[in-house]
Amino acid sequence: MTTLSSLLKERITVHLEKTIGKGLFDKELPDYVILLLTNGKAKKEITNELSEFIAEATKLVEWVFNEIDVIKKEKLKESTEKRKKKEEEKRLKREQKRKKGTYTIPRKAKKSQLIVFKLVFIIDIIFKFFIEFVSYKKT
Repeated sequence: MTTLSSLLKERITVHLEKTIGKGLFDKELPDYVILLLTNGKAKKEITNELSEFIAEATKLVEWVFNEIDVIKKEKLKESTEKRKKKEEEKRLKREQKRKKGTYTIPRKAKKSQLIVFKLVFIIDIIFKFFIEFVSYKKT
């Protein structure tokens, strides 16, 4: 069971306990709702299936779909916060390395340095060739 489905199952159970009453519904009902969702059933189909077990199936199905949206927003917020935290940690590490003098040049910068080195090498060869050519012309 995925994190989303286990979290949703937990919330469905709590919701059913609040609305119907603790122990007044089948313990397997939250699993059944998750199964219907996993199988890609539409709201109407889920409502029809659950109406055999619950009188207010429409309200439950609407609540479930709203709760799915809430969980997705929570997970998105969590992942965004984690990403920001990682980026901040990386930034702090780079700052600490700069202060210590052990800062390493990022990979892209190393490539650009290599290109500059190659250009200087080529210019040096051309310059030497030019000097040889000029000295040959004089003699």
